[in-house]
Amino acid sequence: IPTIRYCLDNGCSVVLASHLGRPKNGFEEKFSLRGVAKRLSRLLDRDVIFAEDVVGADAKAKVAALKPGEILLLENLRFEKGETKNDEALAAELAKYGEFYINDAFGVCHRAHSSVEAITKFYDEKHKAAGFLLQKEINFAQNLIKHPARPFVAVVGGSKVSGKLQALHNLLPRVDKLIIGGGMAF
Repeated sequence: IPTIRYCLDNGCSVVLASHLGRPKNGFEEKFSLRGVAKRLSRLLDRDVIFAEDVVGADAKAKVAALKPGEILLLENLRFEKGETKNDEALAAELAKYGEFYINDAFGVCHRAHSSVEAITKFYDEKHKAAGFLLQKEINFAQNLIKHPARPFVAVVGGSKVSGKLQALHNLLPRVDKLIIGGGMAF
């Protein structure tokens, strides 16, 4: 929210992209971001325009009509087949929506997805950045690892161990104990 407000306060129009769940084959109503747009409207105390698709006619028309101070939320990125495949063609279409790319989602930074990795190829260093929340989480993690209280115990969980192997490998020499739980423990 702080990053969105900052952009709006500085005269930007804002196009938001996100995902929800793991849809199997394109659109699934239960994973639609329509409800997220309504909630964001209440949190920001302003209208959030909702696009019925990601790179289709509705999204393109609404992006083209967006005025400074307006917010557009695209439909769930994972409804696009190319999103989880890090498809550069999808990333190129998304990149057309904005002059700047801001990632504010720490939880997906490790993912090779079109909206996270491939899209960055379409922006130079002056036109891509970490949002306020992402920067806060990076600073916290760096400080925690550089100056940990001892004993330093890391508890890691989740379901996809493959996505966490490098992080676990990097943690091992720094921690006194590593506890693995959740789906990773099996």
